[in-house]
Amino acid sequence: MQQPQQRQQQQHVQQQQQQQQKQQEVKAEKQQHHEGEQQQQPQQQQQQGQQEQQKQQSLARAAAALAATPAPAATPGPAAAAAAAAAAAPAAAPPAAPAAAAAAAAAAAAARACCSGECCCGVQRLLLVAAAHLAAAMRAHIFVSLGLTTTGGQQQKI
Repeated sequence: MQQPQQRQQQQHVQQQQQQQQKQQEVKAEKQQHHEGEQQQQPQQQQQQGQQEQQKQQSLARAAAALAATPAPAATPGPAAAAAAAAAAAPAAAPPAAPAAAAAAAAAAAAARACCSGECCCGVQRLLLVAAAHLAAAMRAHIFVSLGLTTTGGQQQKI
């Protein structure tokens, strides 16, 4: 009579062991997945930092190219006012925003290149590119300073 009871107990113990093993496997899988995500986050942050740096460098190159453009004879009007405003912008810019200073320099150079208030298409295109890079760099800077990612989640501090 004890043999059937012992068999039932052994089967019950085996079932419990199998369930525990399955639970441990699931936990291990979840932990591996979570660790993989944590390893990906620093890589993504590093890539975002590199992209921001590349944008700032391209913006600085655009500003240098615009600054190298020969300025026509100075004419009073909207171009001169824009140049004065752009020249004053770097002084008001915070030290943590080199992209803003580069954009202001690009705007000043573009204003110098303008003829009687009407810019040529190339200068307008460069200004639009510079403005887009500046906006992207500032967004990335704001997101990072707030501890957010550009994918909508929050950065985990290690």
